[in-house]
Order: sequence, then C-alpha cells, then structure tokens
Amino acid sequence: MWPFTRKSKPEPRAEPAAAPDLARAVPDSPLASLQREFFSLVVKDGQARAVPEALVNGGALTAQARLDVYAGMYELRTQDALREDFPHTAALLGDAFPAVVARYVAAHPSTHHSLARLGHAFAESLKRESGLRPDLPELARLEWARSEAFVAIDADPIGSEVPAALGHRFATAWLQFVPSLALLELHHDVLAVWRAMEAQEPAPEPSALSEPAWALVWRRGFEVFHVAIAADEAQAVQAARDRLVVAVVCEAFARREDPATAAFQAIGSWLNEGMVAAVREPPQADTFVL
Repeated sequence: MWPFTRKSKPEPRAEPAAAPDLARAVPDSPLASLQREFFSLVVKDGQARAVPEALVNGGALTAQARLDVYAGMYELRTQDALREDFPHTAALLGDAFPAVVARYVAAHPSTHHSLARLGHAFAESLKRESGLRPDLPELARLEWARSEAFVAIDADPIGSEVPAALGHRFATAWLQFVPSLALLELHHDVLAVWRAMEAQEPAPEPSALSEPAWALVWRRGFEVFHVAIAADEAQAVQAARDRLVVAVVCEAFARREDPATAAFQAIGSWLNEGMVAAVREPPQADTFVL
C-alpha cells in the first residue's frame, strides 16, 4: 500500500455542545429574524447579487448597493469554500470555475451554518456540466472524501495485538473501521491526476479504465491518506463494513492463488495503517437451565 497525504489535521476541537431539543418550540428571536431577512436580501433563489458598479467606480453607495456588496462577498466566499475542498478540481476548471460554482450554489444553496458542508453534492453536480473533462466528477469525489476524512470523528486505531489476543475467536468477530474510512469506486485514473497535481506537475489527460478501480480514503492521527486496492479487497472491505464476521470477509479472496495469505495480508494492512478502530465479538447466546 502506498498512501498519499495532502494536509495535516488541526488540533482537536472541544467536544460539541449537546444538540438542542427540537421537540420544543423555540421562539424566533429578533436577532434571528433580522439575520434571516438580511440573508434573503443578499441571496435570492440561491444566487448572490452582483457587486454594484458604484463600488467599482468609487461612487456613493445606496442602501441596496451596500447589500449588493455583501452579496458579492457571499459569492466570493462560496468560491473560496469550494476551492479549499476541491483544489485540484478547481485548478482544472480554470476560468470556468466561478460560473460552475454559481450554477452549483443556485441548485444547492447552503443550508448549514458553516460553508464547510457546501460541497456535499459538488462532485455529482459536475456530471451535469457540459464540456468538462470526463474525469472531473471522480476527482472531485476523491477530494471531497479526503476533506470529509479530515474532519471525521476521531477514533484511536487498534494494532494487530488485539486480534492476536482473541486467537481462534477472531474468525467469528467483526471489524469496526475508523469513522474517516471511505471506499470509492472509480472509472477513470484520477489517482494519477491527483498525484501529478499534488507534485505540481501537469495533469495527465483523462484516462478511462477498462474495469472499475477502487480506493480507500482514511485519516490516521493528523494526516489523510488514500490508496488503490484490488477489487477483491474492496469486496472484503464492504463485507467488513456490513459487519460480516472475519471468516466471511476472508472469502472475498477465494480466487487468489493463496487465499489465506492474501486475506492475512489485507487485514494486516488495515490494522497496520490505522483503519480499524475495534474488533467486536458477537454476543454470547443465553444459556437456559431446565
């Protein structure tokens, strides 16, 4: 396995406050009402208003023009937020990026208090754009998976000593992956594109794959990684995520020349690379004395 990392995770944040009780009716405060009205003036139908010409020419600004300034700032901020999560996708879009973002925000306006969630549907939306590189949606999927892994819930991975301590019982246990782990199915060689751009080299031309490829994305400590894996290992990962026991997970490698060794190496790599958070044993059957 050959992991790649792009950025470091910041210091752990404080535990979030408990979610409010949505069952209770919370009266609308004057501040909340004012904020909602202000936002409706700045953004209409998901689209930010244009920066006023008066601002460009240095003229006096009316009240509406001042609102338009905020609208222009909102539009630029949405571009910044998406560029942060999709740096290589944005670079390949080039001059088309602002227009693509404007259309995306119009169709998927932010409904979250933080623009960090704005890009949740960006990769899928690129499939509906015409004239773009055919591999851009998958490159964006990879970048979003990395961004999601970066902010995923922390979980301390376990080492190989845990399954070793279980002995033969390990075969009847199931693996719990760290929350940051994602499995991607790819139909273009976007891993090569990402690698070249990360090295500040020209991106290779889009390359369609003859059969699907698979990649794992996860975070360990303060770093995000991704790695290409074989189709049978992807099947094993999905089986483990479905909480199938280790013995069933290993069946994914049945077509290998040495299935036992292949399964041992795959599960060992998951443990060594920090992908596994726990090994869970099934509950014991109740014993009844008649």
